Order: sequence, then C-alpha cells, then structure tokens
Amino acid sequence: MAEFSHAQTTLTNNVLTQGQHLSIGSQLISSTATFVLGFYNPPSSNSTYLGISYNTNDQKPIWIANRNSPFPNNSASISLTIDVNGSLKIQSGNYFFSLFNGGQPTTSSAILQDDGNFVLREMNRDGSVKQIVWQSFDHPTDTLLPRMKIGINHKTNSTWSLTSWRSDESPKPGAFRLGMNPNNTYELVMFIQDDLLWRSGNWKDGSFEFLASYISKGINFNRVSNENETYFIYYIPGLHRYSVYENSYDYEGSREFILPQWTLENDGVLIFNNQQYFPLVCLNSRNEMDSSCVRRKQEQLPECRNELSYGYGPGFSVINGYKGERINGSNYYYEQSGNLTTLECHSICMNDCDCIAFAIPAYGSDSGCEFWKSVPKFIPDYDSSQTIWSLMNTNYKSRNGLELYIDSEKKLIFDWEKRLHVVQGIVQGLLYLHYYSRVRIIHRDLKVSNILLDDEMNAKISDFGMARVFKPSDNEANTSRVVGTYGYISPEYAMEGIFSIKSDVYSFGILLLEIITSQKNYHNYDTERPLNLIGYAWELWVNGRGEELIDLGLCNSDDQKAKALRCIHVSLLCVQQIPGNRPTMLDIYFMINNDSAQLPSPKQPAFFIAQNPSSFEREMEEVDSELIRPIEPTTPEIYSLNSMTLSTMVAR
Repeated sequence: MAEFSHAQTTLTNNVLTQGQHLSIGSQLISSTATFVLGFYNPPSSNSTYLGISYNTNDQKPIWIANRNSPFPNNSASISLTIDVNGSLKIQSGNYFFSLFNGGQPTTSSAILQDDGNFVLREMNRDGSVKQIVWQSFDHPTDTLLPRMKIGINHKTNSTWSLTSWRSDESPKPGAFRLGMNPNNTYELVMFIQDDLLWRSGNWKDGSFEFLASYISKGINFNRVSNENETYFIYYIPGLHRYSVYENSYDYEGSREFILPQWTLENDGVLIFNNQQYFPLVCLNSRNEMDSSCVRRKQEQLPECRNELSYGYGPGFSVINGYKGERINGSNYYYEQSGNLTTLECHSICMNDCDCIAFAIPAYGSDSGCEFWKSVPKFIPDYDSSQTIWSLMNTNYKSRNGLELYIDSEKKLIFDWEKRLHVVQGIVQGLLYLHYYSRVRIIHRDLKVSNILLDDEMNAKISDFGMARVFKPSDNEANTSRVVGTYGYISPEYAMEGIFSIKSDVYSFGILLLEIITSQKNYHNYDTERPLNLIGYAWELWVNGRGEELIDLGLCNSDDQKAKALRCIHVSLLCVQQIPGNRPTMLDIYFMINNDSAQLPSPKQPAFFIAQNPSSFEREMEEVDSELIRPIEPTTPEIYSLNSMTLSTMVAR
C-alpha cells in the first residue's frame, strides 16, 4: 500500500503561504490532525506523488494531485509552492506540474481544511479571504468525502466523478468510473472502461434505489440542480465544519478516527466505510442483480476457454510474493506495451489461447502487460509487490468443485472413502503451504468453493487472491483490512486483523465439519433460535450425541463411523476460540492418520450461541452478528464474555 512518510517534519500549521515551499521531508497537517498533505513514494516505485491522506499509518491517500504526472523519486528538489501570480504548482528544477494557473500578481495562500479539502485562496490586504480560486474537492480521485460533489458542471461541460486506481498501489486511472448519469441526473452510474456497467437507481429521500441497504444510516444525499450545475452531495447530520469527530468512526479499533467515505476500488468494488457493494457481478451472466445491472453478459470468449470460464474472473489463481522467470524473445514470454489495467491484461490473456499467466510489471511502469505461454518458473521474492495471475490446471475444473458435493443431491455419490480422500488431499495441500514450500503461505480464504476436484477426486486448493507470503521465520502478521468469507474467517483475524497459520487451521476445521456432515456452516440448525453448524456440532458433542452429525448413509461400518467421529473431534479442535489451543496442520495430519493417538478435549468454539450460559462450563466468547440472523426479543439471549460483536467481515 502506498504510504506517506510519517517520520518527516511537519510545517507549523495547515497553511502554505506564498513563496513557501512544501518539499519532501515536510507536510501540512489539518488543525484537528485528521489529514496530512505531503509527498509519498509507493512501495517498489520510482515515482513521487503529492496527495492527501488520513493521519494514520496505514491509510492509502484519499486524493492525488498528479496521478497522471508523477515525478521521479530521485527529484530531491521537488516541492509544492505558490508563485507571485498565485499559481499553485509542483516543481522540480525546470519541470513543473500546475494545479492552478494564476493570471497576474496577487496575494494567495492554500489551506488544508479539517474536512480534507485543500483550498487555494486569493487574499485581501487585511488577511481576509477574497475568494476561493481552486480546491481539491473539485478534482476527486477514487474517494468521496462529505461535501464533495459528484455530478455535472454545465458551465464548463466537465464532471465530478470517481475513477479507480490502476492497481492496489498505482494511483494512475484504472478501469472503473462512477459518476452521475448524464441522461438521467437522478441516478449514479458506473462505467468499466467506456461501457456502462451498473446503475444505482433513482435518488429518493436521501438515498438511491439499489443502494439503500448498503449506505450507512445517518448518511443523506442531497441533489442540487440549477443552470450552472447538477450534482449529488452527501452530508452527515451533526457533522460541523470544524468538528470532524462527530459521526466519524474508530478505524479498526486503533482510536484513529476517519470520516464516513465512499471509495471506488480498482476491482470495481464500492466501499461505504466498511460495507462493500459489488457492481462487478453484473459481468456474471448468472447474477441476480437484474434491476441495477446494465451490462449482464460476459465478453464472448474463444472456444478454448469454455471449460475455464465461470462467472467473472474465469480460471485464474492469484500468486503473490513471487516473480515469474522472464526471457525476452523466448517463445513462452512476451510483453504488450501501453498503460493497461489488470482488467485489460486479463481480457488479452483470456482471448489468447496460448496464454497461461499474466502480470502487470513493476509499479509505475507503462510497459503494459507481461504474458507467459507456458507455466513460468515462479521465484520467491519477499519484497515483490507484483501479482501474477495464473490459469488453473485444466484437469481441475471449477464445475467439479467440492461445493457441488456438499448439501446437494451429489452428496449421495460422495461416499466415505471419497470424502476421506478429499480431506487427506486438503491436509497435504495445507502442509505444503505452511511447511514444505520454500516460503510459508497463508491462504486466508479456505472454503468449499476454493477446493477443486479432478476426475479422480484429487483435491486442489485454488484462488490465492488473498494469500500472504511469509518468510519461514515469521509466525503471524497484522492487517488493517480484513478480507475473507462469512463463516470461515477466524475470530482473531476478523476482529483484530491478526492472521497466522492458525487462521487457515480454523477455516480447515469448518471445511472438515462441512465435508463430514454434508451441511453448510451458515445454515440455521434450530427452529427457535439462531444456531450455526459450529454451535450445533458443539451442543451435540458435549452431550455425547456426536454421531448425529454424521451424514446418514455415509458410513457402512463401525470403523468408518469411528473415523468420522474422529474427524468431527479434530474439526472442533480446529475452531477453538484461542489460536494457541488449535492444532497445527502437522498435528492434524497425525491426528487423522493415527487412530490410536489420544485427542485432547476441545474447548468451546468461537462464534457460538448458547441457550443459556449456565448450560455449559464456559460462557460464549464471541458472536458473529452477520453470520447469525438478528434475534427477536422472545428468543434466548446472546451472551458474550467481552460484549463484542462482529459485523465488518469482507467477502470477496
């Protein structure tokens, strides 16, 4: 993620006066210390940008001044200044980039306001403000803050719109744009390149038809229309100009407060604070968003890709922490020039039947896409920020995934021997990722839909889009953005952003329980109260009724039934609340394959609802309020040791 260098000096106030230079090593900071303005260099980049960010250590910039005109990061003399004519510009030697061109000598200053707006003002002789001549709010990038406009300027025939970043680390314009519909100024629309993808539905009563359930309560959109402009602007009741902490929220429990905001991600996801909305599913011909989708059909793919195509993103696994072997001029590697986005590289590869993998080169490069015609040799690179998309082995077809054998008619042919074979394959895969690979890999999104099966029911773990590569000596890491799937994400990762190999172990425990029971974790298993599969399994287990969990007709002998019960025992050990109590994948391999080994008693799992805390030895510790449906007043209480609930898990 691109970050400001917070170890730099800061100017004494939030104002840049005429003749003053804001250079690398200095920053403006708003009076409430909420926002900073300064220069930054994204990781692995040779470019320098001027931007505004929240005054936190891990928030990417919310505004970029020169996203199309970066400066080389070796420009030691780079600075932001206001010249005698009132021009606001970034300069380095003889090269400059103008944010505003003044016409004649004037007295001017620029201020970083507490709402995140950077404003250039013409001043009177007495020091009062004569007029505002330029402001960053008129030039949004990918983030919309309160009081920013999104709409149309009829006088200049220009628009206020959001444009996604090119990638997670490149602020150059990406593939997605969100703006006002010029043909119906009562709604928002999203474009993918130049194609209309999605519509918000008409504005009414402060919200939009298809976004009402996603936009946080207390956020109200106003529509303003006159002969000069038509735009939407949102506000927060009680949010005053210089009191930004009202209605702001605590960022990831860090006590660092940020304003409610909209962000258009580089993959087309709209984020409203921590809530995510996925217009990109409109590219899936099987989507159910008929009303909001404008473009519903995928691009026509060549016949050679038919078996690899499913929904959006056909057939690709994502590999991080590696770099692919490159030999220019060889028959298996080539480049295509141009400032191409990930989506465009994806499209080129899918339409070239010889393409097996693709990547965007080093950050900031305009060399376009890299393509491989055979599987490249992947070399571990701990410092690499490049992501490689590789086509799945065609022997493993997504339409023959494990998901088709869980809670469906196909479970009838998914006998015990096949299930145990699949379980062993998943265990072997995780052993390789955690211990036997040259680097330690944590998958972070292990679930039934990411387990592919070939014709002989050999399992393969797929979709490494959320995976993280560790050095062998590292044990855990922390992230400010939690990603994963409802029902599989571990409690320490969901609420604290801490992930480790024990996060994958937790997900494996859910997966193992689903395989043995032929049930999904997110289903409800009680008619009078919310009860997920973990809670259902725990209640049966502690009451000596574990056999009731086994899929009827699965086991044909006492030995098979004993093995199935052993697997349920192992799954409950995997989903224990405290990571240190969970076994490792090495332990799990030994537990499943050594029937004579005595297993420890499992402790109460996370995300579990009890009828009454006194009915078990330990009170419930965590509740997933999104996973479990809201409770009516007549249902049993939900007990929580630390009174915390979880409602911000992210599905991808």
